[in-house]
Amino acid sequence: MGDRYRDGNRDRRDGALGGGGAGGGGDRRRGNERRDDRGAGGGGNRGGNDRNRGNDDRGAGGGHRGGGGGDGQHFQRSFVGSKRGRDADGGDGGSGGRLIPKLMGLGDRQQGAYEENLSDGKLFDEVVYQCRREIQSKPAQLLEILIECVTEVSTKTPQYVLLTGLLNVEEHEFVGQLLGAAVKTLDSALRGGDMRSARLLTRYLSALAAVNVVHASSVVAMLRGLVSGGAAAREGSADASGATWQPYADALVVLAISAIPWSGQELTEACGAEVAKLGDAINEYMELRPIKSDACARPFFSTGDAANADAAAASDSGSATHLPQLWAAVQACRVAGWTVSSIPQLHAPFEVKLATASAHALPDLVVPATPQWLSPDLSAPQTAAALRVTLPPRGGLRLLSTEHTEGSRAAIERFVAEDLLLDTLASYSANRVECVRKLVAGMPMPWPHRNLLAELLFAQLMTLPAPQLHPMAYCTVMVELCKIPKFEFPKALSACVRELFARVPVMAPELRGRVISWLSYHLSNFEYQWPWDRWAWVADEPPSHPQRQFVEQLLARLIRLSYWERISECVPEKLKPLVGAVPAVMELPAPREGGGGVDVDMAGGSGDAASTQMGDAVVAGELLTRLRAKASCQDALRWLRERVGGEGDAESARKMLRAAMLALLSAGSKSPSHLNAALERYDGLLEMILAECGGEDSAQKEMLTQAASFYAALPQKQLMVVDRLLALKLVTDNHVVAWALLSALPASGYGTDHSAAAAAFEALHFSVDRCLQAGPELRERVKREQTEVDVLRAKADAAARRAAAATEEAASAGAPPPPPAPTGDNSEGLPPLPLPPSLGDAAVRRALSRVEAAKHDERMLTSKFRDAELSLQSVREQLASSDTAAGALLMRAYGCLYEVLTQAEAEAAAAAGDDGEGEGAPTWPARLEEMYQQLRSFTRRYAQPSAAIAQALSDQASAAGVPARAAADVAQLLHLELLGVELRKAAVEGAGADAAGEAADAPVEDAGADAAAAAEAADAPMEGVDDAAAVQEGADAAAPEKGGGAVAAEEASDAAAAAVAEEGGDAVVAEAGGDAVVAEAGGDVAAAAAEEGGDKEMDTADG
Repeated sequence: MGDRYRDGNRDRRDGALGGGGAGGGGDRRRGNERRDDRGAGGGGNRGGNDRNRGNDDRGAGGGHRGGGGGDGQHFQRSFVGSKRGRDADGGDGGSGGRLIPKLMGLGDRQQGAYEENLSDGKLFDEVVYQCRREIQSKPAQLLEILIECVTEVSTKTPQYVLLTGLLNVEEHEFVGQLLGAAVKTLDSALRGGDMRSARLLTRYLSALAAVNVVHASSVVAMLRGLVSGGAAAREGSADASGATWQPYADALVVLAISAIPWSGQELTEACGAEVAKLGDAINEYMELRPIKSDACARPFFSTGDAANADAAAASDSGSATHLPQLWAAVQACRVAGWTVSSIPQLHAPFEVKLATASAHALPDLVVPATPQWLSPDLSAPQTAAALRVTLPPRGGLRLLSTEHTEGSRAAIERFVAEDLLLDTLASYSANRVECVRKLVAGMPMPWPHRNLLAELLFAQLMTLPAPQLHPMAYCTVMVELCKIPKFEFPKALSACVRELFARVPVMAPELRGRVISWLSYHLSNFEYQWPWDRWAWVADEPPSHPQRQFVEQLLARLIRLSYWERISECVPEKLKPLVGAVPAVMELPAPREGGGGVDVDMAGGSGDAASTQMGDAVVAGELLTRLRAKASCQDALRWLRERVGGEGDAESARKMLRAAMLALLSAGSKSPSHLNAALERYDGLLEMILAECGGEDSAQKEMLTQAASFYAALPQKQLMVVDRLLALKLVTDNHVVAWALLSALPASGYGTDHSAAAAAFEALHFSVDRCLQAGPELRERVKREQTEVDVLRAKADAAARRAAAATEEAASAGAPPPPPAPTGDNSEGLPPLPLPPSLGDAAVRRALSRVEAAKHDERMLTSKFRDAELSLQSVREQLASSDTAAGALLMRAYGCLYEVLTQAEAEAAAAAGDDGEGEGAPTWPARLEEMYQQLRSFTRRYAQPSAAIAQALSDQASAAGVPARAAADVAQLLHLELLGVELRKAAVEGAGADAAGEAADAPVEDAGADAAAAAEAADAPMEGVDDAAAVQEGADAAAPEKGGGAVAAEEASDAAAAAVAEEGGDAVVAEAGGDAVVAEAGGDVAAAAAEEGGDKEMDTADG
């Protein structure tokens, strides 16, 4: 409680600085979560944090009344989907804060609200009036707000289009600036790979033709440029398969096609010939696409019965099939006269007023012919894998019949509705309650969309290789939808689950896991109520039946979320055998009284595994008594040697290892904290026993096998043990991978014991994910430190210029040359040398003082620059080591998978040789198919890191002994056939791909790049004035060209100082978390600058 009040006091102090007045104060209930970014100005009676009304309607520096100071630029980057809305509106005294919710809810008429009884004309007139007020004070901020509304609140596109048209009547110049900003943002989205924002901006710009804001010919030219960009990507690539360019080209063409219905009638009436040429260009591109359907993204694998394949079986997660389906729907819409009921025609009553304005021409849009956010150094398989991640499939799975989802409506209605629903999910995923409210009552579709929404949510959850949002986002939304009685969502959900359950035998393994995870979470929110009787028939099926295994895994997951007794009570009697016995761990036998050991042969002299296990348990029970008595590691090891008998023998060491692991696992079986304490206290004992085992991998295998056996009924505890063993470095990721695939999986009968097989794959994925997660973190560090190196380089160069200029000034004043600068490590932080007393001339002494001060700054900055370079080099070495380890682990995993498949095929052939009379013979084809699907699942999951070692994987797959189907599956998913293929044809230039930048060496920093844009190599030497970055004469601040939205690089020969600018000045370039270092100078941002004479150095702001 004391901390909470202290936080409140801190907020009150901030309120006194920002708002002043008598009402400033902190919110004791929420502490510093309610703080906003206020400057040191402003006034008013109620500044600071308002306890009653939050911070929705406050200005940048004050409360509701009396407005405030502050710079007006610090606000939440995205105010859509947040629970508390915008933290600070940045407007003049709160007018912007009132405008933002009006724009976000433009056209909504909630019961009891002021807008409920207003006509459309009055409603839009008020918003136009407020926008015109903002234009007079802060037009740049209003531009940013409008662009963000367009890209975040897609359901309001018709409202924003009409608002833009009405503003064009009164504020023609401002609308021209808005169009320029929209095209610029579209260009940045295309170059950064943000196709969702690009699609919404293209839709918005296209729809403006209907309200007389832009010329129809200009819109058609923009759409034609997008299609031409896709064609240029195809023509400029040497890849005939299309894997390295078709996802990008399809995305460009989808942008153009999806925007046409929003103004198709106006475009056809104004320039029908140009629209016809646009359609011809699209048809030409469609004919030349090499990939018609993406087999790698199919959620259901083929059963060999193609005649009975339905829409769900033919789905490819909306990958390559989405574009032709969308184009067919648009062509049918054109034939029907461009009638789309899901697109409200709000501008019809305002046509007379809109006709009085003059239309604009859209700025030219240069469409890159290649994905600019990808490094050109990537190989063809890496490029294909990166495109799969950055441009994922849209997601599409037809589970329900069209009569339930589309009815008699045109096909375009479904595509428009799906776009609106998907955009709402993406924008409001952070606030599930608001997201559900929008999905249920905020859609512009005039027809029921419950069934379509249910099918869409499952289609997104089942998207391969991964859903666009976290799977939990869809789970929470479906839970909230089921809580709305009038919407009757459970009916549609039940229908989708019924279709999915029927397809479990042919469902991809990772998708089965997603459905089980979702359904277990969903049932845990509704008291585990489910029509279990409908699935009771699976209890009569054999244990290898896929749907029986599905129900068993679901019940096991429910027990994880609850407890055995609770789940056993919920299911009918017929399904209780599938629940299994009460999960328990092995009870170690108590030692005999008197301390004497039990004479049991630990080696299993009779050859019986049970005898060996019993011997291990007896010794482990005796050891457990000594461990509970807090025996030291040396004492425990000494006792084990005496008890087992033998020292230096590897076999005896493995016996001791099994007994020690059983004792420690039993000691930690009460709780995770007991487990951590036991393993951490006696990790030295395990290390000494492992050393006696001779460092063989079989010793680590023994440890993991004991853990899996001890916690066979508690798979989650197995992962805890594996995690602790990895953290204590008792085993490595390679040991876990080899054990999971070569020991645990064959021991499960290659999936016959599905619980053990699922635990093995869970351990496999956990280990690989743990190894791979270091790479992205280190790459982010490389980006941050590269930016810091660039800025420090620029500042050191500027300091060198100041020192040179000061030296020349001192020489012109008649001062003697300064003494040589100190060298070595002790030169850092030394004060300027004292001047000789003989130099009595004041001007000379001042000149020499400036020289020494400038040289001191130069030494300090150069030292910091070199330290930053060394740090960057260290992080790069760590990244290289991490990538090497990840590649080796993946190679090991693929090698183990090949070995397992080889063994499984040999056993299947042996079983088939018995004329199918063996008990397990009929199940071998299904078990083999499951194993191959697990290989495909593993390859899809780790496609991007696997593509980095494509050549090694190709050599491994071509080795003798690898099953032909396994090699073919890996080659298909990783596009190994593209090894050695050049991505671009020689002497072919794309449609304006390089026209955006005049110089080829000007780096462009993109969000999806694997490494930060560097001015030069990190080890480039400092060359003083000649090699320094270009700055203005007299060491003035380097000013980047106004209007550049990307990173502008100064022209330099060896050392380039990166300067970043954002249109409108006062931009904040640093990403959240402090990724960039920038400096502010009169509205523009420069990496470093200095005043005339070198007296003042520009401050840098670390984000």
